[in-house]
Amino acid sequence: MAIVAGGLAAVVVAYVVDTPSLFLGIGLAVAVGVCFLISRWGFRMAGVRRATVAAAGSSTAVGAAIVALAAATILHPFPSQPNSEAPAAVRYWELPTGSRIAFVHTPAADVPSRKPPVIFLHGGPGTPGEGIPIGGAELAARGYDVYAYDQVGGGRSTRLGDVTDYTVRRQVDDLEAIRRRLGADQLILIGRSWGGSLTAQYIAAHPDHVAKAVFVAPGAIWPEAFPDTRSPRRHMTTCRAST
Repeated sequence: MAIVAGGLAAVVVAYVVDTPSLFLGIGLAVAVGVCFLISRWGFRMAGVRRATVAAAGSSTAVGAAIVALAAATILHPFPSQPNSEAPAAVRYWELPTGSRIAFVHTPAADVPSRKPPVIFLHGGPGTPGEGIPIGGAELAARGYDVYAYDQVGGGRSTRLGDVTDYTVRRQVDDLEAIRRRLGADQLILIGRSWGGSLTAQYIAAHPDHVAKAVFVAPGAIWPEAFPDTRSPRRHMTTCRAST
């Protein structure tokens, strides 16, 4: 009960102030206070009357120490990893959206390629793309320029200062800026998991700029999952699967 009360107090205060030390301190104080009251009531029920306050205080101190130790363990930052240099294959797009996007490119066997470029969209969001996925080399051998990039907020790409800027619209705008940067009229998109969701949202926003799309274990695409966009379903027409 003390932990629940302290947690609720911390959450309520966090809605008002954004200083972790303040709302966590208030939550801890509430947890300690409730722990003291419960301990005192428990000792009274057990028939310990003379030492009620002292016993309750001792019990509360132990509980507070446990809570404080748990909080310190949870909130202690992970050791920072040294920044490693980007591999030679990684390059960057400086987009007009403000995103600096890390990408890798496997050029088409036929240069110059007259086919729409293929772009792999990774899952997550927030996880890195980690290079060209399986199948990219085969596509390049068949004459496609193949790209894979770390979406904003993931991998070696830009981190945004305000977390509320991480929106589906931002991801769609970044992808559209990449298309323009490549000078391609149309793209072939291969989206896995969340990348499938992004693929659907991009098709809804820019249907004329998608030649083909492949969905691999796609994530949700309905508006409840992404409230800052409209459902792409009404923009899609029924198509026949092909091999």
